[in-house]
Amino acid sequence: MKYIYVLLILVFLLPYKSYSQRSSNFELGISANLNFIARDQFSFFIIENMQEIQYTQEASFRLMPSLTIGYYVTPRFSISSGLQLYDFGHDSDRLQINQSSPAERSSHRYRTYFLTIPLGVDYKFINTKFKASVHASFLTDIYMGEQSNEPEFNVIDNFDWNTINFSASTGLGFEYAISKKSKLSLQPYFSVPLHDYVDKNGPSRTQNIKPFRLGLTFGAKYGLK
Repeated sequence: MKYIYVLLILVFLLPYKSYSQRSSNFELGISANLNFIARDQFSFFIIENMQEIQYTQEASFRLMPSLTIGYYVTPRFSISSGLQLYDFGHDSDRLQINQSSPAERSSHRYRTYFLTIPLGVDYKFINTKFKASVHASFLTDIYMGEQSNEPEFNVIDNFDWNTINFSASTGLGFEYAISKKSKLSLQPYFSVPLHDYVDKNGPSRTQNIKPFRLGLTFGAKYGLK
């Protein structure tokens, strides 16, 4: 995250120039991606060694880095791609109900990392110093691995994630030019999965995993020579 803050500081230090012209068709963007991941499965019960155990999985907001590269086909229409990191994990609570002793509660944080490669298009319907656009993209989500520090939760965390997954995203984009080459950007978005992200032929107990994303990307963009 510290690199994002360094870039933002450098952008603000750039000299003031005219906003009316763009110095290059290529544009590099770096940003922080605040997103909420919602999944289909959140809680269930199992019976283990004559004990009733309730697992509750709650999605929460994540803050992850994002890098984009864009190309302006026309002053209003552009195409873009890049790299985005997502965490499709969750916070889990485990309530163990014993017949002969008080109930025991424990919790942990489970992380599942995906590297996302977007292919998107943007159209600016306001193209002044303040810019506004509509955005649509096709996302390729590549499974990178998972992390859990509580082995007893493996019974619910050991999903058979597909290596390659696909989703579609749409949103709005807002930009404010602070120099000829640089601008600040803000983009709310929503994405939907195009299929189940877990292998249905695998041994996982939970298979209906379709992560919906609601997020807000904010950062800076810089025109390349």
